[in-house]
Amino acid sequence: MPWPSLTEVRHAHLRARFAERSAEWHLVIKEYLFCLEAAECAQDVRAIRFFALRLAHAYRTIGMPHKAERYRELGAVPTELR
Repeated sequence: MPWPSLTEVRHAHLRARFAERSAEWHLVIKEYLFCLEAAECAQDVRAIRFFALRLAHAYRTIGMPHKAERYRELGAVPTELR
């Protein structure tokens, strides 16, 4: 994946937040996955943690606890990339 611009990531994050407000969880997950991939490309640990925890929340909300746990664990990584 080529590195997306910061603007693209911000727009994806905003789309995810708006989708959360209207409970469109498929869109929330799509946008946060994009953000997480961008954070991984940039090796930004804080962003990885943030977007992983947002994905964990989304998956937990739609009743997918196993996927939620996977992303929660990724979000719990303190300083190292997995």
